[in-house]
Amino acid sequence: MSTDSSLGGVLLALGATARKDASGLERLSVAADAAVLVEFTGRAGVGRSTLVAALGSVDGAEIVESAARDRPGSVDPVLTGDVVVLVVLDPPRDVDRAAAAEAAGRLVPVLAKTDTLTDPDRALARAASALEAPCLPVTTVGPDTGLPRLRTALDDRVRVIRAARAAELLSHLRTIADRNGARAAVDDFLACDEGVRLAARATGLASPDGDAQTRARYWRTRMNTEQDPDAVRAAVALHRDAVREWARHA
Repeated sequence: MSTDSSLGGVLLALGATARKDASGLERLSVAADAAVLVEFTGRAGVGRSTLVAALGSVDGAEIVESAARDRPGSVDPVLTGDVVVLVVLDPPRDVDRAAAAEAAGRLVPVLAKTDTLTDPDRALARAASALEAPCLPVTTVGPDTGLPRLRTALDDRVRVIRAARAAELLSHLRTIADRNGARAAVDDFLACDEGVRLAARATGLASPDGDAQTRARYWRTRMNTEQDPDAVRAAVALHRDAVREWARHA
């Protein structure tokens, strides 16, 4: 992160005496801006490449495909994704169970080619039991491919991860402001477009489809109708971000 960025003023306010805080701020800022890594994995022939191609891009994410697992003479790839989409066929094998255990906490299991199965519901139950997680069904053909459900699941995971990163950065900013007398610089950042956008992202809430004006009106209604204080604060942050975007494009 360079000092001419929106957070540069905070870095300058910290100075050399708060080098550790400045280093932590840069690290968290890079993480907050980085795409969430969504990794597709599974044995050869399960349909990973087909799923990746059919899914297309996911906002805020980088989609990658690991090498095939359980290949003779090869070591199974280490799963490094922030989200791991494990594609399996019925019935799951030991290598699938091992991958599910390795990706615990990051796992989105998918049972592929369910349109070829005699009893898809039973196969889904079998896969969920083997992998210790509910599986999303996807098909090779037909109108109900299951891809919209997978996209929704990935959108939700990506949004939660990006929200956590944003919240961690905001927390660090507040800490260093109090510890290093950088309150004015931090307040300036939080009032700029980038800071407002960061606060909105940290809520972890999804905005409705539509342009900035539509979203601003939606969140204004939520501001005035929510009863829970945390929900009101989240609506305020999202309304503020939508209004800023609306003004920029007016």
